Amino acid sequence: MNRILKIILPDLFAILAFIIISYAYFSPVIEGKVLPQGDMIQARGMQKELVDYYESTGKNALWTNSMFGGMPSYQIRVDKVFNIFNTLQHVGRLFLPYFTVGILFVYLAGFYFLLRVLKIKSLLAFAGAIAFAFISYNFIIIYAGHISKAYAIGYFAPAIGGLILLFRGNYLSGGIITMAGLGIQLSCNHYQITYYLFLIAGLFILFKIYQSVKEKKFNHLFISLSIFTIAVFFSLFPNISSLWMTYEYGKYSTRSPSELTKEKEDQTKGLDKSYILNDYSYGITETMNLLIPNFMGGPSVSHLPPDGKVYKLLKRNGYPEHDIKNIISRMPTYHGPQRFTVGPVYIGAISIFLFVMALFIIKGTCKYWLLSAVMFSVMLAWGKHFSFLSELFINYFPAYNKFRTVSMILVITGFAIPFGAIMGLEKLFHSDFPLKQSMKNLKYSYFITGGICLFFGLIGYNLLDFTSAGDLNMPPQLIPALKADRASLLQADSFRSFGLITAGAVFLFFMLKKKLSIQNFLIALSFLFLVDLWPINKRYLNNSHFINKKADNELITPTTADLQILQDTTYYRVLNLSIDPFNDATTSFFHKSVGGYHGAKLKRYQDVIEHHISRSNMAVINMLNTKYIIQPAEDKKSRIVIVNPDALGNAWFIDSILWVNSADEEIDGLNSFNPSQTAIINKKFAEEINTPQISPGDSADLITLMSYAPDELVYKTNTNGNRFAVFSEIYYPKGWKVFIDDKPANHVQVNYILRGMIIPEGNHIISFVFHLDSFFITKKIAGISSFLILLLLIGGIFREIKNKKQFNINS
Repeated sequence: MNRILKIILPDLFAILAFIIISYAYFSPVIEGKVLPQGDMIQARGMQKELVDYYESTGKNALWTNSMFGGMPSYQIRVDKVFNIFNTLQHVGRLFLPYFTVGILFVYLAGFYFLLRVLKIKSLLAFAGAIAFAFISYNFIIIYAGHISKAYAIGYFAPAIGGLILLFRGNYLSGGIITMAGLGIQLSCNHYQITYYLFLIAGLFILFKIYQSVKEKKFNHLFISLSIFTIAVFFSLFPNISSLWMTYEYGKYSTRSPSELTKEKEDQTKGLDKSYILNDYSYGITETMNLLIPNFMGGPSVSHLPPDGKVYKLLKRNGYPEHDIKNIISRMPTYHGPQRFTVGPVYIGAISIFLFVMALFIIKGTCKYWLLSAVMFSVMLAWGKHFSFLSELFINYFPAYNKFRTVSMILVITGFAIPFGAIMGLEKLFHSDFPLKQSMKNLKYSYFITGGICLFFGLIGYNLLDFTSAGDLNMPPQLIPALKADRASLLQADSFRSFGLITAGAVFLFFMLKKKLSIQNFLIALSFLFLVDLWPINKRYLNNSHFINKKADNELITPTTADLQILQDTTYYRVLNLSIDPFNDATTSFFHKSVGGYHGAKLKRYQDVIEHHISRSNMAVINMLNTKYIIQPAEDKKSRIVIVNPDALGNAWFIDSILWVNSADEEIDGLNSFNPSQTAIINKKFAEEINTPQISPGDSADLITLMSYAPDELVYKTNTNGNRFAVFSEIYYPKGWKVFIDDKPANHVQVNYILRGMIIPEGNHIISFVFHLDSFFITKKIAGISSFLILLLLIGGIFREIKNKKQFNINS
């Protein structure tokens, strides 16, 4: 027992230290404060209808009508599914505060776990965990509220650890860790990060295949690949529900091509090339941010030096001190090519210095794997600035065209550099490594990384012009001073990185000369990593960003316009033009919205936004039952409510059908039609509504919405003949079932995005119910497979413990 305690004690201390560090960084959490993350604020609007419905009925709806007229809700708020990996994900963060402390802890513990399963000394693994966890991008996404992405990055490392173990010949433990790591990472539900995980894993496997073939280790290769395949297979099943729902919905979302044949020339089988590449391609020169954080000025808006050129210029022109401080605190410091940025992807000067040294030390496939991963991820992050490679991946790599924000692939760089740095130090610590060679490697690495920093600090900054596209909106007399301040920001951080690299090199020099023990060196290195990375992250996420819970609850409050509209208790939609209606979900907190906020809208709805709603086509706005339009007043602060008397209501009968041959004709037809009289239907639906002659309009005919739930709408009809009704509800080919007096019926797509159907003569009850069979089938599969995998994990752990005990007895 004492022996086991002695073995695990360093790890227990590390875990405790990670908890302390996580709370120390997010110390306002201890005071009960919260971080108002942008995407989480949007999520409140997205989920409000679903949350209210659950609280009132105890049921989770799979559809919501609060955004974009209506859309599946399993991309917004997931129904409960027993997924063993989702449970392990929450256990992995030790149930620490989900939105802040828990994320940092998972960053730290996940990378530490990777290094420890590879038999890296605990203190070195501790230092490596800090180097990885505190990369600036990891904190910028917490600030933005990209929580699923953050956890997906945090569980990136354990999956790689299992893969490496597997190819080292540890088949049982490697297979189990690979399965669990991949499964947990998938359960985070951020498939772009998962895609990058498979890219770096695939690159690793390619190098291992080459090595195994070269060394003629075919049996080992076959066993490793087989176990890896099985591990991937098993990792998928508990996640099958979310995976299948995403796959199924993806075919109808903006992540797939439009049905319109006249669309843009850059259309792919996924997102348009321009949408993938234009806004967030990392600049080639901007890559220096990895080493020098303010190389391109930091975030889009930041604080200028308090004694800089802009400050002095404003002072000379008689501005009051208070006004000057306000002005220089919100200046456009960023001068790179991205449309907007919260901050740079700063990997860390010391990490890059040690990674460069590792490239001199590490031999074999590991070095080339990590170097290739860094090079490919950086070049792909360049996006449109290195279009040959980007378009190659967009056109030929499966699913690559489903993702935007190409700079996100730098998470691979953020993993490979600290991992390579630690592996290099591990190799360096071996007593048989030649001292002379170590000193030479240290010198070369220092001259390369430190030399680059010193060059840009002294003279290299003159190579940049420090001009930003936004400078056109600035007073001309201010621009020279602003450019000078941007240059000073670069210089300051260049000297900062140089100083940190120098400090790291000095500690390493004394360690190699045995003037400093390895243990003390690692303590100093951990401290240096914190000194390097912690203050940079505080630039983008610090205590000032936290607010009390009361203020957080008031972030979404109804305006006078909202309160005015809420007097109406009927079912209608709102178009809020006082904000960007299609990039904001706060309207959905109070109303059924024509707009919303989501990364994967229904593709047909997006087509209608682009071709009609954004061009103020009132026929389309009316058919969406847009009863209220909110506009800004002249003072820009107040809101005006416009009542739209032509909104067509929940459903109506039409007099004629315009049959068209294609999606192009469908959407073009919306330009010149009267939706109250005519329905536009594609001929592919002709057989589904092949019924007796539709009667002409009769003012006595009625169709009324009797009851409403997100996933069930009930109408009452009374007609003197067979009529065709158009419902102001979004058509989606999966899940929606319609019943006439509890008997199954058919409905079709009309007016490009709505539903329509034949209503027989007489009095009837029409029920639309959203019941997605695939969800409930995959939910059962996930539950059964989770139970089986739980047994497998317990058995594997028991087997490993038994083997270790047997080994200890025999030894």
